[in-house]
Order: sequence, then C-alpha cells, then structure tokens
Amino acid sequence: MLLSHPAVQNPSIYRAYLYRVMYLVLLSLPMVWENTYDQSVDVASLNYLSLCVDFMNWSTDQPSSHGQEWRVPPMLIGAILCPIGLFIYGWTAGSHINPIIPNIGCAILAIGLIISFQCSQAYMNDAYEAKYAASAAAVGAFLRTMCGFTFPLFATQMYEKLDVDWGNSLLGFLTLVLAIVGPVVL
Repeated sequence: MLLSHPAVQNPSIYRAYLYRVMYLVLLSLPMVWENTYDQSVDVASLNYLSLCVDFMNWSTDQPSSHGQEWRVPPMLIGAILCPIGLFIYGWTAGSHINPIIPNIGCAILAIGLIISFQCSQAYMNDAYEAKYAASAAAVGAFLRTMCGFTFPLFATQMYEKLDVDWGNSLLGFLTLVLAIVGPVVL
C-alpha cells in the first residue's frame, strides 16, 4: 500500500515528517529549560505541560459522511499552526524572555500537530473500506515510527550547530513547505 496507493503514501509521509518534528522539539526542551533558563530538572519538566494539555484536548476524528476530502481543510490549519509554533518557540527560547512565550509556541505547535495527525489518519480510514483501513493505518504507523526514531539521532548535533532559534527555523521552513504541500496534493 505504501508503494502503490497515494491515499496512503501522502498522509503517511506527512504524518511521519510531523512526528519527527515533534521528537526533535521534545529533545530540545531540556536543553532550553535547563541550560538557557537555568531551571532545575523538576521545574523544567513542568514545561512539558504546554504540549500535554494541547495533545489531550483536540479531537477531529468524527465520522465524515462527505468522504475523505473533508479531512483536508483542517490539515491545512494544522499545517499553518505547526510552523508558527516552531518559530515562536525557537526564536523566544534562546532570548531569555519570559518562559511563558516559548511555552505558548509549544502549545501552538502541539495544536497543529494533533490536528494534522488526527485528520491525516482519519483521511486514510475514510479512503478505504473497513477491512482495508487497518492495513492503511498499519502502513502509516510503521512509516511514522521508523522515521520518528531517526531524527533524534542527529537532534543534538543540529541544535549545537544551529542553536535553538535557527534549528527550529529550519524545521519551521521545512514544515511550512511539506505540511502545506501534503494536504494540497491530497
């Protein structure tokens, strides 16, 4: 399915890339809160709540009577929110300004990610009959997890060379291109 079905390929690649971005940001959080803001590990771990609250509150996985194409417009909303969150987080995290601002960037990123994740998964589920939807979901999950473990392998080097601001800007620009092209192609 991954090699021959565009309705699986595009959402799977889209989700896999966003999954990678999520892991990179998760790996940058300790560096930002413990090093830049000189917070203890206990206090720094509280900053994960900005991601957690947003991941738990969004649900767009309602049955669609109009078909899978109705899943694409919300994906565009997620595609816009993800780079905005990355830019806010990246450029404010290294500036020693109030820590709430990078947390707001993380929250915006999390909202965009969860909207994109859920809509692309729902798109694949709606595109196939019930007996094939599980296979499409499995293909997407396989690609997402295989890609999810590769980005963290170079996260430390990327943030050391580019710093948090330019590292997240690079991710933001790539996300802007890929996350908008993905839904538009669908």
